[in-house]
Amino acid sequence: CYGCPGTTSAGIAALNVQAGEVAIRASTIMTIASSANNDLGVYASNSRVTVHDTLLTGIGNGAEGDSAVGVAGNSFVLISDSDLFNNQGSGIIVNGDEAVVHVSGSTLIGNTGNGVRNNGSAAVVLGGDPDSANAIYLNGGYGAYQAGTLVQMAGYALGPLFGSINVERA
Repeated sequence: CYGCPGTTSAGIAALNVQAGEVAIRASTIMTIASSANNDLGVYASNSRVTVHDTLLTGIGNGAEGDSAVGVAGNSFVLISDSDLFNNQGSGIIVNGDEAVVHVSGSTLIGNTGNGVRNNGSAAVVLGGDPDSANAIYLNGGYGAYQAGTLVQMAGYALGPLFGSINVERA
């Protein structure tokens, strides 16, 4: 996409949207794949983005950077009541240390990578209270993978069927 870093392609890209927000509601984003690119359904970089009641499926071709939702920089991303499933990569990838990502009432199932992967020390909240719990299971990697610090992981079921958590301090 124009303005995206390197070889990144995205169905919807929000770049440097700090005044206002990009709102994606009651939508379907599917089948985005390029053999040479990191494929993302939604990409937020230094932006405010809300994804609500949206289906993201069939994103990517299995490259390491493929994800239904990619977040970078000083972004605030709220994902609620959405389904991220059967993507050829992770459900959500967060890169960097400044973003805030809150996922509530959503389903992340059957992605070939992790359900949620945080590569930095960004703040990631999964659920937050019993009424906003997420279903994160049957992903190829971990349910939630943290490679940094300052992350809250709560509000989803644990156990063999539902994935696992791997916390690795950088």
